Amino acid sequence: MADFSRYQIPSHTQAALERYLDHGLPPGGFLSAVIANDLMGAVARADIQNMTVIPEIAKFLFNEAPAGA
Repeated sequence: MADFSRYQIPSHTQAALERYLDHGLPPGGFLSAVIANDLMGAVARADIQNMTVIPEIAKFLFNEAPAGA
């Protein structure tokens, strides 16, 4: 189970990240773009809540996700 306490990430995005990290379930287009380091794709697919927290999601992935993820 991921620890999101240090990151300002919307709950629906946290849930998608947990499904991806814990169970290998592919995330939607926005998170797939973030994970693939595709900034333009992430911005194009972000909802209003995620648009401003892309750096937080990147920090979370860098600091908390396994390297293979």
